[in-house]
Amino acid sequence: MLVEPRESFKKVIKILDAINPFLIIISIIGLFCEYTALKGFVLTPNKVISVIFVIDFAIRMISFNPKLYFLNGYGWVDLLASLPGIFFFLDNTPLLSIFKIIKVGRFFKIIRILRFLRVFNFLKRMKTDSVWVQDRIMKIGVSIVMIYVVGIIVIDNKVVTSLVERETRILEAQYYGVNYSVGDLVDLRNDIQFYTIDSVIYYPDGSILNDHTKVINLLKSELNNYIEINLGEGFFTTKDGIKLPNNGVVISQNKVTQYENYIMLALLTTLLLILTLIIFYMGYVFAKDVQILQLIIDSLEANDTMLLKQEAEIYRDENGELKVLNNEDEIISLLKACSNYVSEESYNSGDVLMDLTNYDNINSNNRDGSDIEGLISNLEYKIGENNNLIVEDTVKRLTPAIIKYIKKELKH
Repeated sequence: MLVEPRESFKKVIKILDAINPFLIIISIIGLFCEYTALKGFVLTPNKVISVIFVIDFAIRMISFNPKLYFLNGYGWVDLLASLPGIFFFLDNTPLLSIFKIIKVGRFFKIIRILRFLRVFNFLKRMKTDSVWVQDRIMKIGVSIVMIYVVGIIVIDNKVVTSLVERETRILEAQYYGVNYSVGDLVDLRNDIQFYTIDSVIYYPDGSILNDHTKVINLLKSELNNYIEINLGEGFFTTKDGIKLPNNGVVISQNKVTQYENYIMLALLTTLLLILTLIIFYMGYVFAKDVQILQLIIDSLEANDTMLLKQEAEIYRDENGELKVLNNEDEIISLLKACSNYVSEESYNSGDVLMDLTNYDNINSNNRDGSDIEGLISNLEYKIGENNNLIVEDTVKRLTPAIIKYIKKELKH
């Protein structure tokens, strides 16, 4: 459904619709780059774009009727796609901490790709293409993206967890191999960032780490992922609120992150290809059906059915009839039915009242006025027999005037 903005906001929405496709493309490129070596360069631009999307959503909520925009204008899609920006504002709050604990970070990133559907929506709207096509494409696209989102959650909570567990088992085996000596373990592995012994934090070189800010920054880093592995029992909490194992190590997840990035890039590429295929191929298929519907509407509204009849000609059977068949495309059946309705046999492309009198079948040389009484008598009989046809024709002819009148009254 195409929802119209309030009159005072039409120019603002027009500007946003023109800018949005470019922002969306940049956002998607940035999303892909987050799973490559370019991550450090795109984190800040991605956050800025996410904030812009939040502002865009807020402006649209003000510009449209909120209920219509949110439910019928896919405002809820814009809200979901704006979640990364919303969580940017909620950073370091208890609410965001909960989401970090349940490991759905990838969910909020991948869901930004919903905005890709808006590229199609905005461009089609600017071209004034079918609202029906836009609506179907959006519904199919949103369904696919949400299915992928579920897949991403599974990857975060299952696949990545299994990779971390594998790395943990390897490290524990190495710890056992060096006779439970943390110092020897540090010499064996170069991915240990720091370690703890009896609740004291040490650098890999053995010096004590007193500045816990470095630990906080390391664990919260968006460039790399780190995991704490407990090599003993129990945890302790520093004065800065950091929870660490009493005896353990903190290692970088370079290998795990690398595998995860490969998986994410493959999923994102596949998702983007599927959405592109749907937008262009399914859009083309839907557009063909809409062309027939538009032809029927335009022909009946203009009272000119020549093109409608021409379009239906190719569907005549061997007997030259336009029969509606079982298991036939409903759009084709509609075209046949409309063509039959407006055909010369039932519609005659002329005045229905004159058709009923059979006036055209009277030889033009005999139209001298003496047949008027017979024509009137014939018309009286036909009116009783074909009352429904006359009512339908009258309503059809008056429909444009009725619509114009209603529109005029609504404006007042």
